[in-house]
Order: sequence, then structure tokens, then C-alpha cells
Amino acid sequence: MRARNQTIAFMAALALSAYADNPIHPTARRPLSDPYFSTDRSSPEVLAGFRKAGDILIPPGPLGIPGLASAAVEHALLSPSDDLDGLSTSDVVDPTATFALLFSVSRTAVGMTPPDPTLVGLGFPFNAQDQAAKRQAPGDEFMSLTLFDQTGPLPTPFRAVPNNTLVFNQNDAGGVDYNVSPTTVSPETPVPPGTPTSEVEASAGSAPSALNGRTTLSPFFFSVTSDSPSLAGPLPGMIYVDFLPNQFGGEELYISPEQLGLVHLDDIDGLIVFDSGNLFFEPFADRIVFTLRPGSPSLGGSLGPGDVLSSRGAGTFTLWCPAQQLGLFPSDPIDALDFARCQNILGCVSAWAIGLNCDCPADTDCDGDVDLVDLTTLLSAFGSTGASALYNERADFDYNQSINLADLSYFLAHFGNVCGS
Repeated sequence: MRARNQTIAFMAALALSAYADNPIHPTARRPLSDPYFSTDRSSPEVLAGFRKAGDILIPPGPLGIPGLASAAVEHALLSPSDDLDGLSTSDVVDPTATFALLFSVSRTAVGMTPPDPTLVGLGFPFNAQDQAAKRQAPGDEFMSLTLFDQTGPLPTPFRAVPNNTLVFNQNDAGGVDYNVSPTTVSPETPVPPGTPTSEVEASAGSAPSALNGRTTLSPFFFSVTSDSPSLAGPLPGMIYVDFLPNQFGGEELYISPEQLGLVHLDDIDGLIVFDSGNLFFEPFADRIVFTLRPGSPSLGGSLGPGDVLSSRGAGTFTLWCPAQQLGLFPSDPIDALDFARCQNILGCVSAWAIGLNCDCPADTDCDGDVDLVDLTTLLSAFGSTGASALYNERADFDYNQSINLADLSYFLAHFGNVCGS
């Protein structure tokens, strides 16, 4: 225990010293809202008894202990061995709406694709492969660089190789964190081998900043691991709905494994439920998007735990998005699925991705002051829109992919500032 505490103290000191010496810090310019989430039974906060693997959590909380949104007993998970494995809000989504897919991976995932070179050049150097190599990935959330609607991935002419980028860190990314312990370390820094790490098992409810403001947990959908003793049924892979999220009772079966096309010992991992709004499953009207845990029989030899599947409830499922489309190997388990509404993937990356940003407002070169060099950068990018504005994103002060008079006014209001003095 003493060695573990020394490791935590060392990493905290390392992070603090880096922040003190470097004006450029990993964070998001306009972060997504805090999601609801759960962590697995091997996560430090669960092993220490501070939280249960059946709890629904929310950041931020006390250092190393995420806040509690709904205790396990409030959704009928009464055993300490219960492990909440899939989570989805009951928000009604327009079937024509487009969104970015969000996901978390397991401790065994390695990622197929290095960080996108264009994004690296723009100051967004983190993705699943990068974070897996640093032993941070299981406590992170990533975003697809592909747009989706409820039918699956849409053509995205951004880059030739599908990929992903980091949008929520396990800790120490300027508050864009799950706040899980003990890996309180920047996404730039590898976690020492042998350090206990949290694994996000379920995530739901992320939204663009304009839609922030959740205060209470609404009715939600969930699944549990096949070895969870509570809510036992004839088959694993059941999806439940909890009509009373903050009190015991109200849990009902939403859809059976047979309706999804699953067989005995199939185990749902990541989960999104697109419900029409009545919280009762209607075949062909509603859609379930999910992943399966490694070893699930239905994966067979052609599918993997990194492939995203879909069912309309007619006793079959289809491949909804192959793992490669997300920059993963099929063998990389996806533990959690979520989504955030997005119309332009470049704009969403610019706003939500965790990148290297500076503390000083209007300081385009991050040297600690706002001077004529910054004005030159702004004027050279003035008039840029769309993708061109993304390439000059440090001059797009309101993150709207248009560098115009509003950005110039913002700059002039800060001209001459010297930060930290």
C-alpha cells in the first residue's frame, strides 16, 4: 500500500510540475458534458470499497472518487459481484440526426491506427492507440472521426484512414476527466507499469456544451455482465429499463437476448438504445446498438469485440460499424458506447477533442502574452471558414469554424495582456 501511495504522489507531483512549467496543457476547448459512467470490478475505486461496479457515477467528484448518480441498489443490483456492463439514456433522438460515436476500450485493447497526422499537426495528438501504449486507454473515452446516423457510418471525406481522437481522459486534462484513481496523470505521460488503472465499463449522456445542464438521472437502459448474480434470467444479454432511477424498484426487461438474435452465453458490453420515447421496445421502430464481450459465441470467427452490432428486435443482428472504421482492431474490446450529436466532424473535433491548448485567452502562439505576433496570426487566418478555419483553430476564438469580426473583437479585448503576471 505504501508503494502504491508513493506512485500516486509521484504522478501527482509530476503533473503539477508540468502544469507549472508549461503554458500549454491538454484539455478540450469546449468540452462535452460529463457523462454518466461505471467502472469494472478491477478498478481501484471499486477494489477499495469506495464505489461498486454496479454504481452509476458522474464526474467530477473528490479526487480519485467519482460522484454517485445512482447507487447499484437503486437499480436492483444488490450483490457486490454485480457489474453494470451497458448503459444508455432514454433521450429521444431524431432518426435523421447525425452524431459522432463515442467509445471506451478495455485494458487489453491496443488500437489499430496511430493518431491522425493532420490532427497531430493541429495539436490533437491523442487517440486509442497512443493512450493504450501509455496504459491509459481503459479509463478514457474516444470519439470517431466519422459521422454516423442511426443506420451506421456516413461517408466522411476528412481523411483516408478511419481513426479516433481522445475526448475524455481518466484524469488530469483540465477537468475533462472521469476523475478516476489512481492514474492522476496527463494524457501525455505514460502510466508506470503495474499501476492499478480504472476501466470504464459503461458511459452515457455526453452532449455538446450547448446542451449541458443535466441535474437528475432520467429513466435509463442497462445491462449487466453474465456473471452478475442479481437480475438473473434464463440467458445473459438482457437489456433492462429502470423507470425509477433513484429508488429501488421500477426495473423491467426491455428486450430479450432472443429478440436481439443472441444465443446462450452472449454477453452485451457497450450499449446504445434508440427508443421512440415510450420506453417499451417496439420491433423495427426502435434500434439497439451494442458490442459483445470477448468469448461471446455469436462473434464466431468473423466478428470481434471491437465490431459494433445493431438489432431492430426481429431475432437477428447485423454489423453496424466494423472496428476498423473506428481505428481499432476487431480484437480490441469496446466496453462502452455513447454518442454526441454533431453535424460537422471537423468542428466537433475542434471543440471536443483533448488537445494541447494554452491558458492565455487570445494567445495564438501560447507564449504567455497577446501581442503583434498573435495579431499577425489572426489576420492571416481572417476570413477562413470550415476546414480552413480548423487549420487555423487557435485564431477561431468562438469555435464556430469562421474567423471573422467576432474573433477580431475578442482579440482586441485581450490585446496587450500578459498572462501569469
